[in-house]
Amino acid sequence: MDGSDPNAQLQLNCFGIEYAGFPRKIEARFGDGKLNMVWILTGKVEENRIREKLKAEYGEPVFVNDAWEIFDGWTVGLRKDKPELLLLTKELGQFYKKEYFKQ
Repeated sequence: MDGSDPNAQLQLNCFGIEYAGFPRKIEARFGDGKLNMVWILTGKVEENRIREKLKAEYGEPVFVNDAWEIFDGWTVGLRKDKPELLLLTKELGQFYKKEYFKQ
């Protein structure tokens, strides 16, 4: 990876995809012709319910700050400043860990 953000090459917006009991807008992003990131738009009132589902599935978050809770080796993110769920490939998760979530 050359340090640029490879997720910004192509985005498909999908509507009506069910996740956590409700139809959602999902943004599927592709880099170098491969799906590498999915945003699932949620609602702020669902944050605690989704967090509990993520903990049940992946255990405790590996990183927490005011805007994010990151799970599963940096492949699942609960965004708290804007209600969304982020799914990443392992490679892109590690890229973001190094670039944006410096500890």
